[in-house]
Amino acid sequence: MEGVQAGEASSGSAPGPSGPQSVCDYWKEFELDSFRARLSEDALKLSEVHDDFLASRKELAASTKAMRRSLPADTLSAVQPLLKAYQGEVDRLTQRAKSGEALFLDVYQRLYAAPDPASYLVAGLEAS
Repeated sequence: MEGVQAGEASSGSAPGPSGPQSVCDYWKEFELDSFRARLSEDALKLSEVHDDFLASRKELAASTKAMRRSLPADTLSAVQPLLKAYQGEVDRLTQRAKSGEALFLDVYQRLYAAPDPASYLVAGLEAS
């Protein structure tokens, strides 16, 4: 979209109380169809990255288990708290990513199904 990011009008803020024309202008500049295409590309990339992440996490877990088995008991007891801390942080980041991805996909599906209001707003303004 030329100069206008989704979620911002050309003035840099959401349409205010200035009237129906500003709302109409906002939605024309928003270019919902172009935004949907961009969301579709991002959803596909997200899916690809997710598959890579699952494989990488599985490999990391296997490497960690192998390392634990190969370390002497005294060394393992010294690094165990650090390993658990890293594992906890990875788990929290994973949950955060899942939540963000779920929210993104929900918004994506809703916007994809929604009609573009721009043409209806233009028609309504022309009729009045």
